[in-house]
Amino acid sequence: MCQHTDYITFLDADDLLLPSLSNIFSKKKLFGDLIAFNFNYLYFNKTVKSGQNFYKSDRKLEVKNIKKYLYKYLSKPNKYSLYTTCWAKLYKTKILLLNKKLYFNEKLLMCEDTDFVFRFLTNSKSVQFINDSIYMHKLGLAKENLKKLTFGARLDTKNQISFLTAVESCKNYFIKNGHTSSEIQKKIDHCIGAYTIIYTIRSCLRINSLSSFMSTYLFWKNLYNKNILSNKMVNYSFKRAGGHWGLPFLIRNKMYFISILTAYYICKKRYL
Repeated sequence: MCQHTDYITFLDADDLLLPSLSNIFSKKKLFGDLIAFNFNYLYFNKTVKSGQNFYKSDRKLEVKNIKKYLYKYLSKPNKYSLYTTCWAKLYKTKILLLNKKLYFNEKLLMCEDTDFVFRFLTNSKSVQFINDSIYMHKLGLAKENLKKLTFGARLDTKNQISFLTAVESCKNYFIKNGHTSSEIQKKIDHCIGAYTIIYTIRSCLRINSLSSFMSTYLFWKNLYNKNILSNKMVNYSFKRAGGHWGLPFLIRNKMYFISILTAYYICKKRYL
């Protein structure tokens, strides 16, 4: 239905597009294959909070600018979120029509938007930033987080590691723009380590019984012992990520049961 448009954008079911979006087309010169904007937060209690303001002025983002930002993302993926959400952006329609491999990976039920944006970014010849907020993203308070697909509380636990696919898509951007895999591997490992901590904690939202606690514990115990995560945690730095030392210390020292107990406590304190 959108194939005859210049751009498409995405809107989550519980979010809002701001009226400022309609002014963009008459007041701004749009040239980017990918155009990113600022956005605001709206809590379910109707409190509006200033969201992400990524740059202070409109600009064309050169490869060096994007790399600089992605280095920050790889250090603190939960903070530097310009490319981790599909919304608050415009995508040139013809690029999607010419390359259907860029479509969303429907096998991913979490982090699918991050994976999509990184792949689209890698295939964009020009990236533009406009210093306007066009989007209102709703955030949950306390138990409302259980309803957010971002946390995957109602999904099978295996979906918690979808971030591995998203980070790999980020890595491909660097490789396409002159880096070898080995040059950025430690940064990639650190990012995976950061996501491991984040999603270990978030996965505890689904715990509501002894059996759900045990299934969560066994899921992560199995993964922590595999190279897919254990080798990455070696290069993870809680200081660089801006996190706490406790949980990564427990995981590295294979105190997995205590790790999930600790993650459950942090989850309750942070989200519930």
